[in-house]
Amino acid sequence: MNVADRTVQLLLLAAGETLPVYGADGQAGTETRSALARFEAKHAPPKPAAPAIIIRRAAQGRLHDVDISHLATVRLGRMKGAPKAMLWHHTAGHLGPEGTIRVLNGRGLGVQYVMGRDARMYLTNPELFTCWHAGNVDKAPWKGRGLSNGNMLGCEVDAKLPEDVTDAQVARAVAFAVELEKNFPGILHLGHGETSLRKMPAEGLRIAQAIRGPDFRIKPELLAT
Repeated sequence: MNVADRTVQLLLLAAGETLPVYGADGQAGTETRSALARFEAKHAPPKPAAPAIIIRRAAQGRLHDVDISHLATVRLGRMKGAPKAMLWHHTAGHLGPEGTIRVLNGRGLGVQYVMGRDARMYLTNPELFTCWHAGNVDKAPWKGRGLSNGNMLGCEVDAKLPEDVTDAQVARAVAFAVELEKNFPGILHLGHGETSLRKMPAEGLRIAQAIRGPDFRIKPELLAT
């Protein structure tokens, strides 16, 4: 008789399992293993559910969730007209919204929005104020098409590389774009890597493509000077 096997058998019987043929004989055979499997199936913890993608939406009439624009120190005045495009960035790293603003302040730069790792959208400059974030638009087909800091909004997504952008951040960007379209019909969404030769080609591209959809084609009017 194996004392350890008998102990297991006694515990199984105490827990309500049955060993109808051999009982607690101290020899763990097929009957004991079956009873143990039944016990484990009954008491195993539930498998964790796959994380849900939460599409956060701002309050009615707002594009952002939190206003921290008072932290920005670079003010360039209002845009002269309605924005033509929204430019998506994500190379600042995991600095958080406040940390991103501090870095941009130190470089004399700015964006209108920062999206955190929590997929919340932070207003970091007045929405229709010009911000230095686009640099030179020097990459075809957008070079020479009239896009500039003066007519592009910008959002710095808290991520380092394209694969670091989360599904929740992409979903929030799409929800944001739906609301933005109500204010500025036809506004174009671009990744920074699509407009600048100095940026990694994939910067902002996943988000921009998710917003534009698989059927997006560059229309002639979008290339009008």
